[in-house]
Amino acid sequence: MLTPAVRLWCTGASNRHYLRAAFCRGEGRRIGDYPEVPAAFFELAHQYLIWAPEIILTVPVLSDIFRAAAVVILHQEGQSTRCALEFVTNFIVPDEALVKSSHSAWKRNWSLIEQCVYENGQTIVSALLIAACDILPPQLHRAVAKAMSVLCSSFPSHAGQWVASIFRHPEFPAIQSGALRPIDQGRFLELVTRQPALPIARFQDMMVEFISVMRKRSNGDVLLAYR
Repeated sequence: MLTPAVRLWCTGASNRHYLRAAFCRGEGRRIGDYPEVPAAFFELAHQYLIWAPEIILTVPVLSDIFRAAAVVILHQEGQSTRCALEFVTNFIVPDEALVKSSHSAWKRNWSLIEQCVYENGQTIVSALLIAACDILPPQLHRAVAKAMSVLCSSFPSHAGQWVASIFRHPEFPAIQSGALRPIDQGRFLELVTRQPALPIARFQDMMVEFISVMRKRSNGDVLLAYR
């Protein structure tokens, strides 16, 4: 029911002011306080990306929504996290359905998207890697890999800095547990920042392997296959 409802409301120009205002009010209510709210919130945000991208891409609390996604990724599981991951991924690189709907919206608002990612990229990448070390169930590993792939392909130099910053923290779970050796950290950074970049599908496969390394289920030497 959510998709047709959002589609109907977003086709009316007079409704967009109310939708934008509702999003601003909703974000301020600490969406992580109730387990059922984050999934609905980010599913709604995803539908806005499809049917009315200008509402999301120009909303005054865009950075707050992006940071809220990081909180959900770190502290929620299941459907809530899946919806937050899909929002982050499609916010940066819209999937085919979004492009068909309104490809020009991203071109018009790319400077806002860049600013949001520059301001919050470290927070998002930290959340992705920390969650991947421990709390995320295996069925979400591919979704994390997809989110990391769009961040690294769209912002390669910044992504390298964000990852390197995480590796410098001795409390990062995969370092604290001894799962990531210094040589593994270097290999991953090399793959994240390499030019030309790995093809998207191959990067995602590499990321899934890296998650296994961080969880001590694989040896870091598996990364050599992607060099």
